[in-house]
Amino acid sequence: AFDTFNDNRASHMAELPTAIKVAEHHVKMAAVGQNDLFGLAVNAESSDDEIKDYADKVPVWPEKERLAFEKLALGLFLTGHPIDQYWPELKNIVHGSIAKTLANAEKIRGNLDVRLAGLLIGIRTRQDRKGRNMGFATLDDKSARVDVAIYSDTFENYKDLLKADEVLVVEGSARIDGYSGNLSITAEKLYSMEQARESFARCLMLDWDSTDDTENTQKFVHRLQETLQPFSGGQCMLVVNYLSDTARTSVQLGDAWRIHPTDELILRLQRILKQDEAIQIKYR
Repeated sequence: AFDTFNDNRASHMAELPTAIKVAEHHVKMAAVGQNDLFGLAVNAESSDDEIKDYADKVPVWPEKERLAFEKLALGLFLTGHPIDQYWPELKNIVHGSIAKTLANAEKIRGNLDVRLAGLLIGIRTRQDRKGRNMGFATLDDKSARVDVAIYSDTFENYKDLLKADEVLVVEGSARIDGYSGNLSITAEKLYSMEQARESFARCLMLDWDSTDDTENTQKFVHRLQETLQPFSGGQCMLVVNYLSDTARTSVQLGDAWRIHPTDELILRLQRILKQDEAIQIKYR
């Protein structure tokens, strides 16, 4: 409901302690029959511009965090699906949607090697005949849902990834169950979204629109180094598309600049470059 006033939900949460204090103060003054002429009344006259300026200073929640708070408050995802933000990348990783996988499996009527992705919405565990844990995960990618069988050896290797409301990429085999007629997936390998990105990405590409000002260039490079440092040591190459009034070129940085392309790194780079479109993940 508060999106009507300002769709930066992070700013509403930041304002909450102040709002509670003002409300408590108002109740206290009302209880003793007094009006606070110098407190509440002044605050109530804050202009729309002042409120907007304050909201602009509070970083907007990333999509994943915003939807997580929706689920916490409402028990469901109301304004989006957690997989939405990843689909532009997943199209380069998976073989198709769950619905497409189902259609392909029906045509083949045999085992089909697949790589698909979905939001983990449920996990059931049980023990096999040897007393080892195995699991059955339900994935949802908006096109359909599917149950994925994760047998004991695979379960032991990837059990830490089996967290509700996380996007998973699954490699394995698919077939149509002859008894139920449903799509059956047996997992051989699992990836978190960040692991899939690192495994299948060719490079992370930055668009840097320079001013040709030496001082500003040095500041940018220094800030970029500081931002990348905690994420160094990965396999993903870094490519910078440099653009200025006098030059335009692409530079592939050396191995020392290879990084782990996590969601947090992408978020920090977006804040430096001030636009989402300035960052692209290129896949093999």
